[in-house]
Amino acid sequence: MSKKKTMKVVTAAVIAGLAITSVAPAQSEAATNSVDKAITKATNQMTKAFNVYYQAAKYKGKLPSTTTIRKEAKLARQYYEAAKKEISKKGGSKKAAYTKKLEAKKPYLTRAENYVAAVNVNIAAKKTAFNTAVEGGTQRKVFLAQQALNQKNAEFKKAVAKVFGPDTRRFLLAKYYTPAEKLSATVDAEMAVYQVYREIEQKDLIEKDLAKAAELIASVEKQVAAIEKKDTKLAKNIMKAVKKIRGPLTPAPAPVPTPPPAPTPELALNSVQAAVSNGGTLRHDTANKYILEGPSTAVVNSLIVGANLDGFTATVVSVDGYPVNKSFTDNDGDTSITVNLNDVLPIEFNLGTMKTFFGEEAAVVINLSKAGAKTVTETITLDIEVVDAK
Repeated sequence: MSKKKTMKVVTAAVIAGLAITSVAPAQSEAATNSVDKAITKATNQMTKAFNVYYQAAKYKGKLPSTTTIRKEAKLARQYYEAAKKEISKKGGSKKAAYTKKLEAKKPYLTRAENYVAAVNVNIAAKKTAFNTAVEGGTQRKVFLAQQALNQKNAEFKKAVAKVFGPDTRRFLLAKYYTPAEKLSATVDAEMAVYQVYREIEQKDLIEKDLAKAAELIASVEKQVAAIEKKDTKLAKNIMKAVKKIRGPLTPAPAPVPTPPPAPTPELALNSVQAAVSNGGTLRHDTANKYILEGPSTAVVNSLIVGANLDGFTATVVSVDGYPVNKSFTDNDGDTSITVNLNDVLPIEFNLGTMKTFFGEEAAVVINLSKAGAKTVTETITLDIEVVDAK
């Protein structure tokens, strides 16, 4: 090969190498941009899906369109999974940082999906089946339909308990759970009588144990009286069974009750308050459930436990499963005790730390005791809701 031809080949190779090295950074930058875009798209959609229901309940006093929240939650899940794939494929040395950025907004997706899971519990179908059974008037079909409705309603209530936001939970229960519960209760009297008379018939108690049969009949006399006033097919069918089985049987007289012994005083939890600084609040939700809300810097200094008797002792048995067994005694003659939380667990009780340490909820188990009174155990559930400015 001539000298001139050799120089041309070398020069071409050098130029090609320069072209390759100049393209590589551009490709890397494009990959980084595609990952960032995928993460931004996913985090924005996860936040949007959460806000569709949360802001509607908290600020507008209503629930969102079911179609809308399902669509937004589905998109959030799709974008989240797409971002994960993009990170895996093109994240390179920044995979951990990208993943952390994506997962920081994952709770919003979980909350949106928990809401969708709750509204997807199909109570309506069970209500329709129940109404159809009642209209048909067949006792056993109504009994089975009521059981199915009650079970589905309990399933819905359990799903609602996982939904973030007390306002949303309240609206969901009011819209779906309470109407189904009231509908089921419309045949409580009929089903109470049905079950009693079915037991009498199945066990042949009229022939084998007349006293037991009379006792059972007497236990539902009020319900029978209520059913007699109804003009439904179900009520009429039940009354036919009642008259057939009862016949001339007179309910056995109620036994004369033995005077009960003097009751032992029993402690009861009356109230729970909290000393919260830096803008936090504690408010009652339902039963022994309380909502602890505020910015992550809000500090819970103490809980003030109130009971129905004075001079009692409150023993904190555990906090969210962590054993404590720390006792606090009322020495000032009133009916409340201040529980200093720093004496319970060696952590700083600000909402941010509590959220990290305990999660969405913290269950505080307390024993209330007093000499001469019955000791009771109460579980106080703290719903931890961190609401930082956005």
